[in-house]
Amino acid sequence: MIGLLRRAGVHAAFQVGTQLLSFAAGVLIVRELSTAGYAQYAICTAVLAALLMLSDSGTSATLMARGAALLEDRERFTGLFKAAAVSRWVVSVPVVALGGMWTFFLLTANSASARTSLVCVGLTLVAAFSSLDIALQQVVHRLHLRLGVLRSLAIGQAAFRLALTLLGALLESPGPEYYLAVMAVSALLGNIFIRMASRRYVGGRTPMDRAHLPIYRSSVLKTLPMVALLIAGEQVFLGLISTTGSTEALSTFTALSRFGVVFLVLNSLVSDVAAPIVAHASSNVRAIMVRITATTGGYAALSLVLIGLVWLFSDPILGLLGARFRGLNVELTLVAAGYATYNLGYCLNFLSQARGWLSGSWFYAPLILVWALSTAYAFDLRDSRQVAVAFILQGLVFVITQIVRIYIGIRSIGRA
Repeated sequence: MIGLLRRAGVHAAFQVGTQLLSFAAGVLIVRELSTAGYAQYAICTAVLAALLMLSDSGTSATLMARGAALLEDRERFTGLFKAAAVSRWVVSVPVVALGGMWTFFLLTANSASARTSLVCVGLTLVAAFSSLDIALQQVVHRLHLRLGVLRSLAIGQAAFRLALTLLGALLESPGPEYYLAVMAVSALLGNIFIRMASRRYVGGRTPMDRAHLPIYRSSVLKTLPMVALLIAGEQVFLGLISTTGSTEALSTFTALSRFGVVFLVLNSLVSDVAAPIVAHASSNVRAIMVRITATTGGYAALSLVLIGLVWLFSDPILGLLGARFRGLNVELTLVAAGYATYNLGYCLNFLSQARGWLSGSWFYAPLILVWALSTAYAFDLRDSRQVAVAFILQGLVFVITQIVRIYIGIRSIGRA
């Protein structure tokens, strides 16, 4: 237990450093870009995050759940990994293509020229394909508890982005294309680094094990409905703000969301430390629930502390973003609460996927439909405060869905 806490503490310290670098780069981008320019940059990064989630659709979860039992057999583990890579590409190519078209629409709806939109879409797609491969390679290192590789990757990418963002601040008003190019190059270099680090575990000429392809296909079919609806909810939100709200409301919301990076530290602890422990646990309901409850309870408590700190220090935090964000103390706190809610859902999602519990995703459908209709007709999306409240409710829908998935997973153990 002491060794686990020490490892978690070291990992958290590195993640804090990484997120501070990312936060500094993000603040510089907010300050340097115009309202329209930042809205365009934020659209690309939001769509990128959506593409990564949708393209995964249970592949990483299946690799982690099944890979835990094959770590001692390098050939079998490599066959499992290569099957995961093929499954990921089959899903990601059409998803990324559609995502590119959606990004182009959102950009042009937010005052971007056709040329700027095409360049931004191209850079976003480069970052997407590189980041997808990085995500699969990361599972390998999580299973082997090689957190040092993950830390080096994260802090190296963050330092690279900050350095080039500082360079951009010295140039004469670079547009969103420059910062998206930094993101794309960072992803390419990160992919090269982690591929080299993974060779000792999944390198060589071992062929893909085709016997695993139906398993990955089944995982995708079970997970895709919830992930697709989750992404649809996020993208509908962006679309509603872009069409019925205003560019200023979108820019304000996404700028205030910069402070949500603090939750990435907690997410890293869950995905890199807690989830592998849950994956390796025996099929004892009590033992599994103790780990899930302790992780979730700790996550919720820390989230409440972070929301309180955001409220207490909202004035200096807003001062970092620039004069046009002063007075948005309530909006900042509401956005922080929304990120806390959403990321609590991701915490539960990491833990359920670690056990391979993918059923119950359908429950998200009726809830997100009610949320979308309520947002469209009951909220004024030109008002940043109402945008933030709608965001909190969207996160709550995600949390409820993850609780249902864990409940179904626990019941499946009891019936086994």
